[in-house]
Amino acid sequence: MAFCFVLTPAFSMNSPDISTLSSSCADSLGVEVQDIELFTLVPLKDITKSREVVIKVKQNSFSLSFIEDLLTQRDQLQLQVQRSRDALIAYSQKLELQPDLKIPIDEKYAKKLAKLSEDNKKLRLLLKTQLENAEKLRSETQKTVENLRQEFDTLVKELLQANESKNLNLPKNITDKKLSVPRLKL
Repeated sequence: MAFCFVLTPAFSMNSPDISTLSSSCADSLGVEVQDIELFTLVPLKDITKSREVVIKVKQNSFSLSFIEDLLTQRDQLQLQVQRSRDALIAYSQKLELQPDLKIPIDEKYAKKLAKLSEDNKKLRLLLKTQLENAEKLRSETQKTVENLRQEFDTLVKELLQANESKNLNLPKNITDKKLSVPRLKL
């Protein structure tokens, strides 16, 4: 098993002396001198076996400064997001405290809103009138059906009385039944 490391340019120094180079690298990385170890790169073809391999990508913009820039940009964006959240919360609380606060509306939208509101009122009035008319018609229809049923019952009774007076011999089971129209549920 071999561990692979990506080599990226971090910074450059003019100091060829190892002790100065060690302290400068430690300072730049923000660590103690005893926490770093310096190596010289030798191409892998010159070594037969190695447990640690460093990879250098040629002609690439990926570097420690690029990573630092990304981290700085991320921190700035996080700060902007937090400020936006705070502003949104403050504005939301302001709206809750002032429910009658009117949001400015452009004139064209206001006219359209007023027209729609007026049309809504007219439609509600028309619907109410139509419902009242439908209820009146239903009531009148029910009364008419009741009157027709009563007239029909009266006619049936008159016919039965007329038939009895003529002494027609109707089968007994017909005269025993109560002849009437059942009530309709409306």
